[in-house]
Amino acid sequence: MRPMTRRSATLGARWGSMALAAMLIANACGAAATPTAAPAGGTPPGAGPTPTPPAGSVQINGAGATFPFPLYSRWFYEYAFIDPAVKFNYQSIGSGGGIKAITDKTVDFGASDAILNDDQYKAAPGVQMFPTVAGAVVVAYNVAELKDKGAIVLDGATLASIFLGKITKWNDAAIAALNPGVALPAKDIVVVHRSDGSGTTFIFTNYLSKVSDEWKSTVGNASSVQWPVGLGGKGNEGVSGTLGQTEGSIGYVELAYAVSNKILFSKFVNAAGKTVEAGIPGIQSAMADFGSAPLPEAVKTLVTAKLGTITCNGQPLPSS
Repeated sequence: MRPMTRRSATLGARWGSMALAAMLIANACGAAATPTAAPAGGTPPGAGPTPTPPAGSVQINGAGATFPFPLYSRWFYEYAFIDPAVKFNYQSIGSGGGIKAITDKTVDFGASDAILNDDQYKAAPGVQMFPTVAGAVVVAYNVAELKDKGAIVLDGATLASIFLGKITKWNDAAIAALNPGVALPAKDIVVVHRSDGSGTTFIFTNYLSKVSDEWKSTVGNASSVQWPVGLGGKGNEGVSGTLGQTEGSIGYVELAYAVSNKILFSKFVNAAGKTVEAGIPGIQSAMADFGSAPLPEAVKTLVTAKLGTITCNGQPLPSS
């Protein structure tokens, strides 16, 4: 498997998998911006004091995907130095919540890693969607015995079996075959997944549906699915937190959450049989290969559908 990436609006591609997060904006018919005198935006970790906005400033309300939230937070913080009169209030509640909020016109903008389907577009007349950021979904894990062993290797078939509840031990033969020489513990695997409607889940299950016929026919690809096994966490924050606190766990999160929380994430065997690792160069390479299709066609194309043709550092991205 490879890094799954996405833009916030939608994509699946890196591994992980790559995803595109999309911004959903109510075209002149959304909730009105709210005047405010509060400070502009939050302060990202390590950042200095936020400029104090003048009286009569404007607050722009948004909600949605947790996937791009770390970057959005930084953007909003930096923008305050350009125009202190504008304050952004973004609620990181998940893609499903963002789609509902923009449809109900309770926010000025929403964000989703899963693109709106035709029915959702019809339910939100006037809404415009465009890509804002690319990132990667990675398979993260917390196993004490593996912390000093380097990243373990997985592939699509093995990952699907884990999330189907068919592989339940870390020393299972399928995992051992991909990691020769690594002393895998005879420890239970604890699956961690999203509990809310999630674009990250849409990307992850899209990948699993492509590499596993059983997954496709029994669980499927959606922002919210009936998980065969596992613990649920709300948002990338919730999944990251559960992973960090649960020994023997494995789950899927956006790369920034794994890195910032110091959670290990696996390498993957790609379609060419090469082992690849998630990272910034891989995301950039995958995005460069995304293609020249004009929007909105490009936004509607999941990168995972092109796993065998898109390259990551010169190597095909994994599809199995």
